[in-house]
Amino acid sequence: MSANLDPGDINKLKDVFKARGASKAEIDTGFIANEKLDTFLRRRVQDGKPFNGGTVRNSTSKDSDFTIDFNL
Repeated sequence: MSANLDPGDINKLKDVFKARGASKAEIDTGFIANEKLDTFLRRRVQDGKPFNGGTVRNSTSKDSDFTIDFNL
């Protein structure tokens, strides 16, 4: 379970995807153990404000709480 979601790690993943020709990326957060982060991301789902340049939505995976969609 995740205690934090490091924007630096997200940027590294986005860079790898972009370097391989992707124009979009979905990153699943896994399970969020940090209550403050969970609350923050739930607000982003509701208000539509970006997180690290991506759009947060509830995950459709049983193994993740949220998915963040990025245009690269």
